[in-house]
Amino acid sequence: MIHSTPMSNPTNSMEVPVSLLSGKKYYEGSFTFNAKVPYELKGWSESQDLRKLDQKVLAGKVLAEYESNRGIFQSKNLDGIARITYDGLRNQFVSEYASKKDIQEAWDEIVEIVNNPTFEMQPIKDYKMIFYGEGKLVCLVSTSDDKKIKGQSVLLGRFKKGKSDSGYAVFCMLHIPKGKTELEVAR
Repeated sequence: MIHSTPMSNPTNSMEVPVSLLSGKKYYEGSFTFNAKVPYELKGWSESQDLRKLDQKVLAGKVLAEYESNRGIFQSKNLDGIARITYDGLRNQFVSEYASKKDIQEAWDEIVEIVNNPTFEMQPIKDYKMIFYGEGKLVCLVSTSDDKKIKGQSVLLGRFKKGKSDSGYAVFCMLHIPKGKTELEVAR
């Protein structure tokens, strides 16, 4: 497929076509294409629609999973953190064609944050359960009045970096894969 720059249509053979984008600050266009990639990411595409489940039971299970993941981060359990984050990061890095160096730097950053002596996970409070992906994904997002965290994951760690306070939100979407009954971190 070739996407050409829009050009003027000269009225005679002596005129040279001119780009219709000349003098514009930006150009916006859209087109559809099929890309062939050397990987296939299924992720949550075949997961169950969580909106069809008993919402009270689901809310309890989601909160329990978040509390469990919060405990893993709070205890600085790097093996557990790797289990929670590995598949999501793997999918991200595969789709970005990330280098081994980029991957190592991302993991090193997580380790540095979690191992910071001031790192502390915040209590899970002031949240609502939100569905994404046609009801196949669920997460808990903050309803806090604090603009910095409102709408963010309630899995939030705080730490000091230099003289300033910093935050680390653990983006955690859950799903129930087809054929299973328990929540898992979305891949």
